[in-house]
Amino acid sequence: MPQWNAIVDRQTGLLSPAQNRAVRGTRVLMLGLGGMGMNAAANLVRMGFERFTLIDCDDVDGTTANRTPFAFEDTLGLQKVEATKRYLLAVNPVCAIATHPDTRFGLDSDPGFMERLLAEHDLVSWAMDGMAGRLYFTRITHRLGQLRDAGIPAVESWALPHHICVQTVPNRAGTPSWEQCFGLPTADVPTEQLDAAAVRGAQLAFFQTLGGTPRLWEDFDPELVERWLALRIPNRTLGAAVVGCGALIANELLANALRLAGLPLPNLSVHEAPWMAIHDLRRHVSYELNYASRRLRWRHPITLEQHEDDAP
Repeated sequence: MPQWNAIVDRQTGLLSPAQNRAVRGTRVLMLGLGGMGMNAAANLVRMGFERFTLIDCDDVDGTTANRTPFAFEDTLGLQKVEATKRYLLAVNPVCAIATHPDTRFGLDSDPGFMERLLAEHDLVSWAMDGMAGRLYFTRITHRLGQLRDAGIPAVESWALPHHICVQTVPNRAGTPSWEQCFGLPTADVPTEQLDAAAVRGAQLAFFQTLGGTPRLWEDFDPELVERWLALRIPNRTLGAAVVGCGALIANELLANALRLAGLPLPNLSVHEAPWMAIHDLRRHVSYELNYASRRLRWRHPITLEQHEDDAP
């Protein structure tokens, strides 16, 4: 089996020895191991990351094969955290991996558990569905991140039809919360006052905000779009887009890890919320969208001159 030095050999020179060591020592908390989370983990271990905590309460099923590298006939029915752990150890047997297969997040979850987890990690990968759980852990992460000089950077990605997106919520003093970035109606509502209707309202507002991505829906059946934005059907995506999200998460976590270590790579961008990087797979163009201000920015591919304008 390849050891760490062999795994990072091909990137030595692109990353310095000190940068590789920083990657190796970074502690990553992975919340969600579906299509995006597992593909992110698969990329991270091959970048030289070795320290993981894995959280997901679901099992591998037949649909998982659409988008994840650990879905095989012999992993069907296995807990996703166990399947992921096996995969990571098959790549690098000396990885330090903790798993929490029975952890579910909701508004009534124990905040002390999440606080203890965050205290032991440098970065968070957010790849979980479910608005109640997301409100729970994004709020705690933002609150605790304000107590650290570097914050608690949390990376998330979204696979939209033919679009893939990624952003870092910095979770440090002076930065907006995840809810504030997306202008959700729950942003100023105390957790103890949130009920099922408020959570559904936040989910609806979030989907409608994502649905405002420029040119997202112009080639699709308007009835399908209306049903998705009203939460009457789940999001529709291609497996390849989900895999791409995993690669974006890994690259964004790498950029954050190097920045936290004080060893950033030139021009390796961190896309801090409310700015989100968006890649249009149909047209092969990329830009950043600020979901709060509805501004677009992009760089000229040759001159690298930055442009900014209102989103259509």
